[in-house]
Amino acid sequence: MVQTCPISFQHIDSNFVRIIATQVSIVALLFLLTNHVIFILLLLLDFSSRAIKISGLSPFVFIAKGIINILNIEPRLTNEAPKRFALYFGLFISLVITVIYFLGFFKIALGLTSLLILAALLEAVSNYCVGCKIYYILKNFNLIK
Repeated sequence: MVQTCPISFQHIDSNFVRIIATQVSIVALLFLLTNHVIFILLLLLDFSSRAIKISGLSPFVFIAKGIINILNIEPRLTNEAPKRFALYFGLFISLVITVIYFLGFFKIALGLTSLLILAALLEAVSNYCVGCKIYYILKNFNLIK
């Protein structure tokens, strides 16, 4: 049974989300392997542009749309609200990683990056959205509208 959000009537293509999650996994893994800040800044830029709905600035959106068009992937619609919450959660984690990295706490930044990779891989590989699960828990406790 698919969980639904009675408040949001907006939908998003879960294939599109999974392609973006794959890109997040790859870029976060590159940060983990190289410790080059450019990768975490790319994640921060991408999450930010998607969060404020300026997808034209998102390299991941551009690539995902291209993959979907080239491979002619049929959309699989799902509720947008939990995915949007997961997006904000990813933005928050990316921001925390960036700040912690610049404060010199590299091991903590790498640990948080590992968690981001795990969450993104779960979405990309098995369509399991950690942020969505957190969303539903918060909804059940009436902590979000």
